[in-house]
Amino acid sequence: MTRHDLEDGKDTEMEKINDTAKNPTNSTIEKVPVTPATPPAPVADGGVRAWLQVAGSFLVFSNLWGFVFAFGSFQSFYTLDYLPSESASDIAWIGTIGTGLLIFVGILSGPLFDLGYFRSMLIIGGVGETLAMFLLSLCTKYWQILLTQGIMVGLFNGLLYLPGLALVGRSFKKHRSMAMAITTCGAPTGGIIYTLLFQQLIGKLGFAWTVRTMAFFMLGTYAISFPLQLWGASNLGDLASGTKRKMFDPTALRDLPFWSYSFANFFIFTGYMVPFIYLGAYGQTELGLTQTQSLNVLIAAQAASIAGRLIAGYTASKVGVMLPWITAAISSGVFCIAWIGIKSESSLIAFACLFGAFSGPLIPLPPAVFSLVCPDQTVFGARLGMAQAIGSVASITPKSISTNPIMATHQTDQVAQTSEAASSSTPDKEIAKPSGACCLQGTLHTGEPRGTTTTVAGVETYVVEPPKDKASGHVVLYFPDVWGFFNNGFLVMDGFADAGFLTLGLDYFRGDPVWKHRQNRDDTTTDPGFDFDVWKDKHIEFSDEAVPRWMAEVKEKYGKAGTKFACVGYCYGAPYVCESLAKGGMCSAGAFAHPAFLKESHFYNLEKPLFLSCSEIDHTFPNEFRNRAVDIMQAEKKVFQVQLFQGVEHGFALRGNIDNPYERYTKEQSLTSIAAWFNFWLSQ
Repeated sequence: MTRHDLEDGKDTEMEKINDTAKNPTNSTIEKVPVTPATPPAPVADGGVRAWLQVAGSFLVFSNLWGFVFAFGSFQSFYTLDYLPSESASDIAWIGTIGTGLLIFVGILSGPLFDLGYFRSMLIIGGVGETLAMFLLSLCTKYWQILLTQGIMVGLFNGLLYLPGLALVGRSFKKHRSMAMAITTCGAPTGGIIYTLLFQQLIGKLGFAWTVRTMAFFMLGTYAISFPLQLWGASNLGDLASGTKRKMFDPTALRDLPFWSYSFANFFIFTGYMVPFIYLGAYGQTELGLTQTQSLNVLIAAQAASIAGRLIAGYTASKVGVMLPWITAAISSGVFCIAWIGIKSESSLIAFACLFGAFSGPLIPLPPAVFSLVCPDQTVFGARLGMAQAIGSVASITPKSISTNPIMATHQTDQVAQTSEAASSSTPDKEIAKPSGACCLQGTLHTGEPRGTTTTVAGVETYVVEPPKDKASGHVVLYFPDVWGFFNNGFLVMDGFADAGFLTLGLDYFRGDPVWKHRQNRDDTTTDPGFDFDVWKDKHIEFSDEAVPRWMAEVKEKYGKAGTKFACVGYCYGAPYVCESLAKGGMCSAGAFAHPAFLKESHFYNLEKPLFLSCSEIDHTFPNEFRNRAVDIMQAEKKVFQVQLFQGVEHGFALRGNIDNPYERYTKEQSLTSIAAWFNFWLSQ
C-alpha cells in the first residue's frame, strides 16, 4: 500500500475491516470472541424462605420498636414514682434520644446491609440491646437510665431497623407492601407485650426484676428470630459486587424526589411518637386514671396500630402505596390536634384507638414509597439511610417544641381557668396524684406510744389524751397515710396531744396497711403477688364511706360545749382534710403534709383555713401542682399558709430519717408548725 493510495482513500485492508464490522460472518464471529453481559439476577418474589424472614423480622421489630412503644409506661413510672425529682420533659429525653438514635444509625446500617454485613449487624444489635436491658435493671439514677435505655438501646436498635426492612424488601415484589406491613406489626405487638409485662410485674417484682424479665423475653425472641432470618438465606450478599460502595451518596442531594420524601418523613416523625410517650402520664395526671387504666389506653393504641398496618398494607397492594401513606399522615395530624379536646377516659380511649390505627401505617409504608423514589438497588440502602437520618432529627424535635403536653395544659389552665372549674360541668382535674412507689419508703422511728385503742363507728381508733396542764379542750383528727397504724403515726399523734389536743386517728385500712405487703418500694419478697393499685382501690371504697360516719360519732362522743375540731392528713388522708374544711364540714382548721388524691375542687371548696406542709421533691404534689393549688386559693381568697422544705422528699413529715439532722428538723418543724396553726385558729 503506497502513500498515494492512502491519500486517495483506497486503503483496501481498512475497507475490509470496516465491512467485516458492519456485516459479520460466521467465520469472523468465531475469530473474534465476544463476552456477553451478565443479566441481573431475577428479584425473588415470596416463597417459604421469604415468609420465614418476615416472621424473623416480625420478632426483631417486636423488640426494637415494641420496647420504644412501651416507653409510655416507663414515662409514667419514672415521672410519678421512680425519678420524682426529675421533670417529665427531662425524662422524655430518654425515649426521644432512643428513638432518634434508632433511626439515625440507619445512615450507617443501610449501606452496611448493602455490603453484606447483615449477619454481623443482626447479632451485634440483638445481643447489644439485650445487654442494655440487663444493665437498665441495675440503674437507679437519671443519667444511668439515659445512658442505657436512651443511648445504648437506641444505638443497637439502629443496627436492626433498616436492615430488617431491606431484607424483606429484597424478597418480595408484588406483595412487598403487605410483607412490610406484617413485619412492622411486630412493633405494636411487642409494645403490647412489654406494656403488659410492665403493668403486671412492676407492683409485684419492682423495677429491677420487671426489667430483667423483659430482658429475658427479649433474649428468647432474638434466639428464635436469628435462625428464621439467616438459615438458608441467599439474599444477604452485596447487591453491587465488584462496585465500590458509598456510605453516603452525594448524588441524592441533587435529587428532588429524595428531598420530597425526606421532608415529608421529617414532618411525620415530628409528631409521631408524642402520643405514645405521653398518653399514659396524661391519663393519670389530667384525667385521674390509675396506672392500670392509663396503661390500658396505651395497649389500645398499640392494638389499633396492628389493624391499621395490615389494612394499609393490603390497600397499598391494590391501589399503590402513595394514597394510603398520604391518608395516614394527614389523619394522624388531625387526631393529634383533636387531643386538645380530650376530657374523659372514654374520649381518651377513642383517641388512642383512632391515632393508633391511622399512625400505624406510617412505619411500614415509607420504605415501600422509597422504592419508587430510588429504584436503583445499588444505592437503595445508602439513600434510605440518609433519608431516615434526616427523619431522626424530627423524632427528637417534639421534645423541644411541645416539651410535655401535660405541662402545656397546666400552663394554659393557670392563665384561663376561673372558679367555674369547680362546677359539675367542668372536669375536676387532678392536683395531687395518687399514692405511688415513693409512699412505700421511709424509716421507722423508735419510741413508746402512750395512747390507747378503742372502736368508734366500727373502726379501730387510736386515742391519746393531752397532759392535763396543757389541755386546750379541742380535738385533732388524724387521717393516716398508706402506712396506717404504725409506730411513727402513733408518735406523731402523741406529738399533737403534747401540744394540748385530744387526738384521735382511725384505721381505715382495717389492719391491712401497705407495710404488711411492702417494706419499701423495692421489696418483692414480703408479698410477691401484691398489687398496689388493687389495694388502693379496695381501701378507698371503704374509707370514703367510713370517714364521715366516724367523724360524726367522734363529735357526738368527744365533743363538748366549746370544743372545736381540727384535722390533719398525711398523703392518703389529705382529701378528708379538705372535705372537712368545705361547707358543712365539722372542722375549724386543717392541715396536710405531702398530700395525694386531691382534685382542684378540694381547693375551690375550702371554707376554713388550710396549712400545707410540703417537700421540694414530691411525685404526688410536684411544683406545678402546688403552684396551681396556690393560684386557686389566692384567686378565691382562701385562708392558707404554705410551708416548703428544700431537699426532702414525699413522706418527710411522717417517715423521714431522724438520724439525719436536717430530715429530723423538717419533720419536727412540720408537726410544730401545724400544731401552732391549730392553736391560733381554734382559739379565735
